[in-house]
Amino acid sequence: MSFDYSQFDTLLEPLFVLEEDGKIIYANEAALNICAMPLRKALKSKFQEVLTFDEKIEWCDRLGSIIDPTSYKEVHFKNQDGQEGRVQLTCRKFTPAAPDRHWIVFVRDVTLEERLQNKYRGELEQKEGYIEELKKAQAELEEYSKNLEKMVADRTVEITRLNLQMKALLDSLRDGFLIFGPDGQCFETSSQACLHVLEGPPSGKAIWDVLRLPENKVPGLQKWMTTIFSEMLPFEDLAPLGPQTFPHSQGKSISIDYFPLRAATGVIEGVVVVASDITTLVEAKKQAELDREYAQLIIKLVKNKKEISGFIREAQNLLSGLHQHLEKPIKDWSREEIFRALHTIKGGSASFSVVQTAHLCHEAEQILADTQGNSFLEKAQPLKQKCLEIQTSFQNFMSETQSILGEKGLSEERMIEMPISEILLLSQRLSKWSQGQDTAEDLLTKYMMESIGNFFEPYK
Repeated sequence: MSFDYSQFDTLLEPLFVLEEDGKIIYANEAALNICAMPLRKALKSKFQEVLTFDEKIEWCDRLGSIIDPTSYKEVHFKNQDGQEGRVQLTCRKFTPAAPDRHWIVFVRDVTLEERLQNKYRGELEQKEGYIEELKKAQAELEEYSKNLEKMVADRTVEITRLNLQMKALLDSLRDGFLIFGPDGQCFETSSQACLHVLEGPPSGKAIWDVLRLPENKVPGLQKWMTTIFSEMLPFEDLAPLGPQTFPHSQGKSISIDYFPLRAATGVIEGVVVVASDITTLVEAKKQAELDREYAQLIIKLVKNKKEISGFIREAQNLLSGLHQHLEKPIKDWSREEIFRALHTIKGGSASFSVVQTAHLCHEAEQILADTQGNSFLEKAQPLKQKCLEIQTSFQNFMSETQSILGEKGLSEERMIEMPISEILLLSQRLSKWSQGQDTAEDLLTKYMMESIGNFFEPYK
């Protein structure tokens, strides 16, 4: 009986089945990819016609004499499209095909990892156990052929075991993997990580339910799926148009990527969904942005000490006035006065990189905008609470400012700087006046003599 070679369709390494004259009678999807030609054309060609090598492959001209597997031979190849790379080749006689005389050629692509199309296949191809499993299966096939019923039963056990291994492999990955078909229903195959990344098993569910899309977004996803499976446009162009994030209930950042699952004919029969927990990466980016903003704040504090002093005095007066205004009965609140205070504080905060205070002022303005045309009654408490947050944020900024510039770095009063030489000159002039000697001594004591502790304060 002829052997069903379709069981090799899912192998990730290229595999050819040849007749004794070298004609190709079977090639899996990976083999067609490395040849860069469709199945129909490949089946009309010989092995040495679809791939050319920089060295002679001895066994290609004597397939009939090959019984045991040949040693792997690494050579440089070129296909008919001009694509080049390096592969390792081995050939063996395929016993189960008897009385037909067929030979299997295994091709191991050792070209740079740029040939890999996606992360999912990249991780799977790192697992080399499948080739060893095939060697054991081939050694056992001859014994299985003696008893058809036993062969079927044992083969069923073998397939079950391989499925379990595949499941174990998927479950060992940290990303959530699942597959959905043209109808949007998810296949049974999925990784264990889906339980915590997507917060539930996807099997048997619609993909829009798995990704928790709002009802008004589902028709758009279904149109996207129709375009994907009809291949109106390249998959790589359509993939970014699908949902890119998952609304995790615990606030985790989950990214979604899509990869095509193609049949031997090249038709897309499913879409692989990869859900990755990138919470740590997102938090690191946010922290880096906060650090950058904090650095900008410090630079502006040092470069614009005088201007920031003015901003602080103005902001303190505005916050005090805003607090007093919100303590009035709600009916006496003035939308214009509240908005003017918030907008002024926000502008000054943004100018000097006091980012959190500026952001809170913006949120308070949004609450205020929601009251347009209505009374303050419904939004009074949220608005007061947001203003308290602004006050706290500004106090935190003041504490940071104090730690950076020292106790006398900023003052609530307008400050000016004076050279020591002018103070000495003023003191000398006062001391020449009999009634000004005490004043001159006070001037020197107060402004020329300073506690050494104050001098070192900024260096904490």
